[in-house]
Amino acid sequence: MLSGAERWRFVAEMVGITAVVASLIAVAIELRQTQSAIVANTYQARAYEAIDRNWQVAESQVVGPIMDKVRADPSTIDALTDDERWRLRAVYRGMRIDADNEYYQYLQGFLDDEYFESALKPRIARQARLWRSFGIDERRPSFKKFVDEQLANAGPQ
Repeated sequence: MLSGAERWRFVAEMVGITAVVASLIAVAIELRQTQSAIVANTYQARAYEAIDRNWQVAESQVVGPIMDKVRADPSTIDALTDDERWRLRAVYRGMRIDADNEYYQYLQGFLDDEYFESALKPRIARQARLWRSFGIDERRPSFKKFVDEQLANAGPQ
């Protein structure tokens, strides 16, 4: 049998343990909510960036037509002027940086699988040939390997 003091100590310990468990559950829920908020903010930032980039290209009297020409026939790269080549190289360097950033975000758990499979992979398969044709390479080895896989999966163009 427990004495009165031992019973109170036992009750106090049980209350303390319950409080610790409850606080750990609360922390886990908060971390899950924070992760969801980070994913949502990442998605929103990507959307704003894409909208801004598309507006810039749409408003450009120079870059848009050059991109259309090269997308329609990549062999026209050789016929570009130095200025056109410089401008387009800057655009494709930005695309490579953006794609590398999104791949890194995916690896860190900030991009969902649906976006990764349906948007990022196909976009990289389309754009990588063009950025590589301008001598733009992937600096991070893991991203380079991923790009090589996407190009191999896409087949010859």
